[in-house]
Amino acid sequence: FIQEVQLDMSKYAAVLPPMQRMLDLKLDPAVLFAMYRPILSGVLCACPADPKDWASTTALRLSAPTDMPGAAAVEWSWERLISEVRRMCPASAWTSISPQFYLSFWASSLPTLSVPTDKYASEKDKLQAGIVAINRVMANPQSHGMDQQQLKAKKTERDRLVEIRTRLEKAEQAHVEEERTARQRLVREKGLWFSDTWLSADNGEPNRVVTMEMVVQHCVLPRALFSPVDAAFCARFMLRVHEMGTPNLSTVHYLDTVVKHMSSAMFFSTRHEAGRLGTFMREVLGLISKWCSDESTFDAEAGSRPGLSQNFSRVVGGVVGEENGDGDGQVSFKEFEKLASLWHKKLTTQFLACLGGSDHSEVRNALTLLTRIADFFPTAKEHVERLNDEVTKLKSSDMEDLKVLATRYHAQLSLKLPKKPKKSKEEDGGEKKDASNKETSKKQPAPMETDGGNKKAAASSKAAATSSKAASTSSKTAAAAAAAAAAAAAQAPKKQATAMDVDNGNKSAAASSKSAAAAAAAAAMGPRDGAAAAPPPSGDGGRSRRGGGGVLGKRDRESRDREAQMQPSLRRSPPRGADPPPPVRGDRDRRDDRDRRDMRGGPPPPQVQGGRRDAPPPSHRGDPRDDPRGGGPPPRGGPRDGPPGGAPPPP
Repeated sequence: FIQEVQLDMSKYAAVLPPMQRMLDLKLDPAVLFAMYRPILSGVLCACPADPKDWASTTALRLSAPTDMPGAAAVEWSWERLISEVRRMCPASAWTSISPQFYLSFWASSLPTLSVPTDKYASEKDKLQAGIVAINRVMANPQSHGMDQQQLKAKKTERDRLVEIRTRLEKAEQAHVEEERTARQRLVREKGLWFSDTWLSADNGEPNRVVTMEMVVQHCVLPRALFSPVDAAFCARFMLRVHEMGTPNLSTVHYLDTVVKHMSSAMFFSTRHEAGRLGTFMREVLGLISKWCSDESTFDAEAGSRPGLSQNFSRVVGGVVGEENGDGDGQVSFKEFEKLASLWHKKLTTQFLACLGGSDHSEVRNALTLLTRIADFFPTAKEHVERLNDEVTKLKSSDMEDLKVLATRYHAQLSLKLPKKPKKSKEEDGGEKKDASNKETSKKQPAPMETDGGNKKAAASSKAAATSSKAASTSSKTAAAAAAAAAAAAAQAPKKQATAMDVDNGNKSAAASSKSAAAAAAAAAMGPRDGAAAAPPPSGDGGRSRRGGGGVLGKRDRESRDREAQMQPSLRRSPPRGADPPPPVRGDRDRRDDRDRRDMRGGPPPPQVQGGRRDAPPPSHRGDPRDDPRGGGPPPRGGPRDGPPGGAPPPP
């Protein structure tokens, strides 16, 4: 809050308690330097190389604020500042790292490492475009329909944009000056950070492995876990130290130590700290990926720096120094690629162990970190598949937070999985044929089932033969009935009639022949839908008990024809040599016949008998005694047998 109100540095230093008081409270160095960094970052002077000059050299000087009575000026010498810094770490740490490096690392901030000139230029262009648009409107307010009040508001808005642009330009200039001052101070101090005076000796040589261990343990990881901005600063500050060509710095050992400590950092981190650690690792892995992507980039940014010297790096994984053998010179591009592959393998092993563990926080932190570095890790196909298998198991976890994180990271991993090639149409068609053949082979019955099917087929063929024999027998019976009816008609007593009687007789004979033909056709068609064959006609002259008009009644024929029209598949053609069945006659046909008879003076249609209108004419009737409806023949001389007008028949 004190930093946000943008107090003057002298006022800000007067508000803070003394650093010695804060150290007595055992505050964490990250918290302590977060409060003191605003006054240490921009005004900290360079530290002299000779420790004898520390007491006489001022490290920090701030004048007392005039509007704060009782406030004193702040003036710290290097001797006092370094004595306060030594209280922040154990004594064993100062045998591997120097207080100057420790103070420079914790006192610097992200704005002192680089100036975002592109962001400044973009914001200034937006402000300038707004100012130009307002000036264009104010130049001709009448065309825009503006009154004096609106014009005044536009002027106020323009003045506000001009003021913001001016303040932004001043802030950019101050930022550039701060970055230049901090860079100069770091360049003057870099020779003191890892000199032989401060490094522990191992066989006459400084132990740089232990030095990088202390740097990561007391500087990099504690600040990287403090905030996302500090996480990005840690990665970029170590890159700046590498780019400056700091003597005795081993960049390879630094990267190897960071990778080695990832597992323990994930285990002891909270959920938010795991996200900050992911931001830091994203910067580190992005740098490794950049150097491995192009050999010219590697030679320009890394190959010529002391941090990749072989005599510092030959103990890492047994990889460096294989080409030259003696370990002299710089790490080559191919050797760095091998180192990068080794670091990725180590990270994969650590992440798989965390994902397969039983601790909920460890699994959650691993998924959170993997989500942040998904753009640069993993890169090998084998590592992608192994991580994908482990994450797929976590997608079905009982814990909802793990399930969500696993699903999110699985979606990122799926972009790196090799895509299956699209199959051509010929291959796709061939596979479909193979699948259909397999389905057909599966559906083929077993030998026992085949025998059962053969038996069923034989039984069905026998049934078909029996039905065909019954159909032929019924057709023979129908033919015999038709012949008997024709003989009876021939033996009937001949009647003396007029020309009209002869005409009526011919019509009756024709109807009789048609009825016989229909009976023969029905018998030839045989039973339908598994029904029994029709019985032979009775002795009533071909009239069925279901109704007159032949073997089948007229209504039966009409219903059969109607059913055949509705279901064309049930139609059966008549046998060869037989007359087609008579056409269906409806009420309209009957009315037409009656009108023609009235015009010719013929006999009227048959009367309704037994509730049916389809009684056959008298010439087709058999013996009246065989008629189940009873009744004898109509009287002679009636209207049905006599001539028109009711005249008596001739003798």
